[in-house]
Amino acid sequence: KKANEQAPEPPKPEAADPPKEEAQEPPKQEVADTPMEVSEPPKAEEPKEEAKPVATMDATMEGSEQEEKKDKDDPMQKAAGDDAPGENVEQQAVEETPEETGFKEEQDAPEDKRPRVAPGNVCLNVAGATPNVLTSDDSGLLLPMCHGGMQFLIAGVGATVGIKAGRYLFEARILETLTPYSGGAQRGSRAPQQKQLLRLGFTSSDGGVLFDEASTGFYFDSEGYFVHQKTWEKVANSIRRDQVIGVLLNLDAQTPNANTVSLFRDGQRVSEPQPIPKNLTGKALFPVLNYRNMTVQVNWGLKPLSPLPFSCRMLQDAATDDVEFASVLAQKDDRPEVLLPVGLPDQGLFDWLDQHLEANPRYWELSDRKLLDWATASGLQAFCGPNNWVSNDKPGANWGLAQMDDLSPHKAIMAVAPALRRDFVCMELSANLQASERKKLLNRFPASDFRRVAIVVIGEPPEDYKKKVHDQLLSEKISEADKQKRRQMADNKHRKVDDSKSKRDGAEEEPEEGEPPARDLDKESEEKAEGGDNAAKEASGGSEETAVELTPEEKAQWFRKTQAPDLTHHALAKSFANYSVPCKDEGFDEVRFAWQDAEKCNTVLREWVLEHKRTQRIDGLEPSTTFRETYASWQKAVQDWRKKQGEAKEAYKRKRANAPKREERKRDTEQATDEKREGEEPKDEEAEKNDEQTEAETKIEDKAENGNKAMEVDEEDIDVFALEDVCDIGDGRPLFMHFLYEDWTLLSLRYELHLLVHAFRRDVNDPDRPGFHESHLQFYFQKYFRKGFNPRHYGFSNLEDVLALIKDSATLNPSTKFVEAVLPEDAGFDKFLRHTEDHRRERQRCIDAGDETAQLKFSRPSPPPPRQPQGGSGGSHQQHRGGSGGHYRGTEWSGNSRGPPIDGRSNMPRGNLSYDSSGGGGRGGSGGYSSRGGGYGSPAGGSQKRPYAPPTGSGYPPSKHQRSGYGSAPPPREGGGSGGGGSRYGQGAPGGRSGYGGGSRGYR
Repeated sequence: KKANEQAPEPPKPEAADPPKEEAQEPPKQEVADTPMEVSEPPKAEEPKEEAKPVATMDATMEGSEQEEKKDKDDPMQKAAGDDAPGENVEQQAVEETPEETGFKEEQDAPEDKRPRVAPGNVCLNVAGATPNVLTSDDSGLLLPMCHGGMQFLIAGVGATVGIKAGRYLFEARILETLTPYSGGAQRGSRAPQQKQLLRLGFTSSDGGVLFDEASTGFYFDSEGYFVHQKTWEKVANSIRRDQVIGVLLNLDAQTPNANTVSLFRDGQRVSEPQPIPKNLTGKALFPVLNYRNMTVQVNWGLKPLSPLPFSCRMLQDAATDDVEFASVLAQKDDRPEVLLPVGLPDQGLFDWLDQHLEANPRYWELSDRKLLDWATASGLQAFCGPNNWVSNDKPGANWGLAQMDDLSPHKAIMAVAPALRRDFVCMELSANLQASERKKLLNRFPASDFRRVAIVVIGEPPEDYKKKVHDQLLSEKISEADKQKRRQMADNKHRKVDDSKSKRDGAEEEPEEGEPPARDLDKESEEKAEGGDNAAKEASGGSEETAVELTPEEKAQWFRKTQAPDLTHHALAKSFANYSVPCKDEGFDEVRFAWQDAEKCNTVLREWVLEHKRTQRIDGLEPSTTFRETYASWQKAVQDWRKKQGEAKEAYKRKRANAPKREERKRDTEQATDEKREGEEPKDEEAEKNDEQTEAETKIEDKAENGNKAMEVDEEDIDVFALEDVCDIGDGRPLFMHFLYEDWTLLSLRYELHLLVHAFRRDVNDPDRPGFHESHLQFYFQKYFRKGFNPRHYGFSNLEDVLALIKDSATLNPSTKFVEAVLPEDAGFDKFLRHTEDHRRERQRCIDAGDETAQLKFSRPSPPPPRQPQGGSGGSHQQHRGGSGGHYRGTEWSGNSRGPPIDGRSNMPRGNLSYDSSGGGGRGGSGGYSSRGGGYGSPAGGSQKRPYAPPTGSGYPPSKHQRSGYGSAPPPREGGGSGGGGSRYGQGAPGGRSGYGGGSRGYR
């Protein structure tokens, strides 16, 4: 742009210090450069016609060129906010020369006698670098980690000193580039487009070592872009291997190009001086290098690898007054620290860690959430952000890259971390609370190389922490209020547009009969007044709204609630019973208590664990063998009771059915006696003998009937709890003679809840868990009995109403909300049956008294669907379903054949023969050996939902040799059922291609 604003003048060979163009570079370096750079300066560059009319170019042409340049060089269309495109390595970009382009070339550095930085103090600051930065001792080599998912992550490292004044240079050179295997990427994965990259720039002391979208620093990348404040500008060609890249930072106010940064390649300028962002002016700027999948050499001085056209001092030769040392430096004498933060879930541990890392930047966090942030800064865009994390401890990865989604980089970092002499924070919330996991972590970091410290963050936080939490809550509340306000303003704007449009549409309508519409002056004045009030309110910026403040409940909060929980329910329920406070006996060099002392922390943790034992369910609990045996015995007893109830009811029915016959026989006997008394003719001996026998039988039946009447017992007079045998109340009837579906259901519920409560306590074997919460009843009921529990099945909406029906066996504790058993564990089965009968009698008395609320309204489960037929009429296959065979009657097709004929052949036989086959066809139906039975069915047959109408045409010819044993029905489709049945008229038809048997033309 600056080149287009001024017309270039002809070259001046007599200039004392002419700027060197790309055409003046040595021929040996021109070979490695881009094709636009030539080895001979004369006549190749002169015929450029585009440079002459630049001065006369009008604003329109200048704007069009800027748009074309923006469309061509805009990297944001080619990379997702982080990586510039890596495919167009040979992209032609004009490398501007300082020839009259609006800046003056740098001058030689004056002599400076101030004290210099001590040798060795300017080096790579490994203590503040990312863990994948591997360096040599003193050679300035930076090596990459390219396996286990590390090939996707950018390595960042800075210098130990920052420049706050003067003009200094540092250099870098790419020694090799690597192309590691990236693994199988899923469809839609968001891997970075650039596999290799290099970024050279500067940032402030608190800017971090990674150049991402949130970074406040500025840098040149390997594609020739200058990036600052999310702005990309193409300033040079791409950087290649073995080229010496120099970055010159000029903070000397006495020089022409003060507060600028320039890029040099092999000693030649390739970019104009780029101004430093205003937010970094006046601050100490630290050199930072970012690289990925390449080996880089860094040179801090004292001599440059490629001298510049002017004399310039290297960073190693800087004056002490012009530099500032980094706050994070490697500790050579003392052991580095490994911190293990220990805190309770959802009680501010992660917020405390963020504050601690902000105050102590020398620590690198080893955690899954840090890996996700690092991957995002490296150009990986996850499908879900922090607001959609599974949990803060284990957020879960979803990049579509196999080596990233399984968190392989975290494993690689944990493997290399003990070899790095730097401070780490191992942030694993659940693992740090368990003694066994803490022991594994301490074994990874030996005490001879690291100082192992546990920091306990439990209890009531201090006031400064509460203040920061309240400030964060207020900031989030203000931000949400602003969003709501903008959303409301947008809605009002759209509403006004719609209203004005509707008014215009109404005004365009023609009035009826040519009369103008009457104007409502009052309504118009009201609308104008309302519009004026709204405009004034919007112009004042909503000053009438009350200020956003925290409520008393929010001010009383100690901890901030995040979008995702610290731990998932499954992870918490699996391990919270093993949580404990660390102590020095475990191998720690020190145990620090950040908020409260050790005694208070132990008390808080113990109470927290007890509370969660009462409210958390045990997902991994399995029923014991004792429970299974006891429940099987109960099911057998219930089956026996129901069988005896059925037998008693059948006997009662038979008795009721025989009663009329006995009455009729009795009347006949009485009538015969009366007739005998009236003096009828005496009967013969045989007749008298029959009468005597009938009279004897009648007496026996009367005696038995009278005896039964004497033995009949009134059920209401029996005490259900004093009865010895529940299967006989005294007259052969069981106590449960009148049980209905509702009574048997309540009987099962009584014992199942009783057994569940006692089995849970026995299987858990934890005195702190005497029972389970009512909210977990459905879970444990399904776990133990393999069936669901729903209060609506019993006609109620909550558990309390259901337990009111069986309060003699199970209740709900009003204070703890635990389901408790009333009867002891060794209570007999008949005890629950007696309670069920007693409850039935009481309920029946209430119903007889007119109390309709005592009527039970249980919903019966739906019956199972009817079973599908397993074969044809001739037989069935044991493993494969079959259908009934079809049959012919003349030329009419009927039956249930399962498929069309094969190869276009017709299923109809030749002639007017009539067949009647009832053999099993279809899918796997097997036939019998009768004259009307089908042949063998093939289990490989298919099925068809809709019946198939066979086409007409000629099929196989009839068999020449008649068989009377078994014949063939019309053939099913290939892979269908049997060959069919015998012919009624002796003419067999061919069998199916996959059926067994058939006529003489059947296929085996």
